[in-house]
Amino acid sequence: MNSKGFTLIEILLAVGILGIIFSMVYWTFDKTYDVIEGVQMETDRFRSVRLSLNKMSEEISSVYWREEYKDSLFIGEDIEENGHPMDALRFMSASNYGSSAGGNESDMNIISYYLEKEEEGETYKLIHSEITNIFSASEKDREAYELGESLIGLNLRYFNGTDWVDSWNSDELKAVPLTVEIKIIIKDAGGAEKSFTTLKEIPVGKRIKRP
Repeated sequence: MNSKGFTLIEILLAVGILGIIFSMVYWTFDKTYDVIEGVQMETDRFRSVRLSLNKMSEEISSVYWREEYKDSLFIGEDIEENGHPMDALRFMSASNYGSSAGGNESDMNIISYYLEKEEEGETYKLIHSEITNIFSASEKDREAYELGESLIGLNLRYFNGTDWVDSWNSDELKAVPLTVEIKIIIKDAGGAEKSFTTLKEIPVGKRIKRP
């Protein structure tokens, strides 16, 4: 009976070809995983922006204003840093209904939005700050949490019935705007800037006549 096995060269050649095939398969799976991970991160970032816009819109619509009420306020600051808008907003809201019976909360609360630099990188996080009892100076009646992350800008504009303006001071104008434009700016996975904008009307807004 004649039998013929593989030579050493044939075995080495087969092992080499298998190594190349496995390397190509691993590279393909690795790149596919990177793409999936990138898409997931992008989806999470866009979802965070959408939730931030919804939250801000909901609370801005609950602005409380009465000219004769000395604690009423609506202060929009126009801030710019490194070529990007870093605006801040503070206003009185009627969105606080109290979380527990007998708690320290008042019917009104003061809400603030501002950007805070993240520990790593050049991006910012959107901070939501709230004073749940406007008659108390205690820190336990102040709450702050991160509403969004990886932002590079926040731009707020205010419609007075005639023009869009970049800042607002209710102490001077004796009114709150009719509409607020909220624009959040981020960078996508490719490093390109993307902005997301929404408009929100304020029921107690007042038209301001031209001087």
